[in-house]
Amino acid sequence: HNGKEIAFSSNQNGNYEIFIHNLENDTNKQMTDNSSEDRRPNWAATGKSILYQSNQYGVVAFYALQIATKESLRVGTRFPPSTNSRPVFSSKAQKILYETGFSKDHIGIMMYDIESNTSIQVVDKNGTNLWPAWSPDDIQVAFTSISNGQTDIYIISLDGKSIYRLTNNKAIESELDWILE
Repeated sequence: HNGKEIAFSSNQNGNYEIFIHNLENDTNKQMTDNSSEDRRPNWAATGKSILYQSNQYGVVAFYALQIATKESLRVGTRFPPSTNSRPVFSSKAQKILYETGFSKDHIGIMMYDIESNTSIQVVDKNGTNLWPAWSPDDIQVAFTSISNGQTDIYIISLDGKSIYRLTNNKAIESELDWILE
């Protein structure tokens, strides 16, 4: 994006909605307005849309908000199996990484392909796997994994064949982001 605006969620009007803050003129613009919880905005690299999650219609789903029109379109259908969170656009806004809850103690990372309307599992590592982030070339995923009493950062190829443990110590490493060049 142009670096002059920040997307965020706020409950300043009673429930969470998506806002954009313009850094040049120090103003906020409300982008969604409904009775559901709209959260976790993520800019498309083009700066023309924002991906966010919402519990409209009683189920968490992802929506693409067109900045010019404020129109939100649901991306895909209901994402199985249940709890889905933290959607992240790929650099060309053609794919979405997201967390999904398989069970209470097992959260994986899925990839949704917008064109084919399909999801595939990218991370099936035991434990809780969070904070997916695309590599700049969209062929790898960095993520945080909590397992065996440790919280570490890993990098995995999209085909799941290559996984690399980036950190390995008793400290907690999490909430990562990969810089896109």
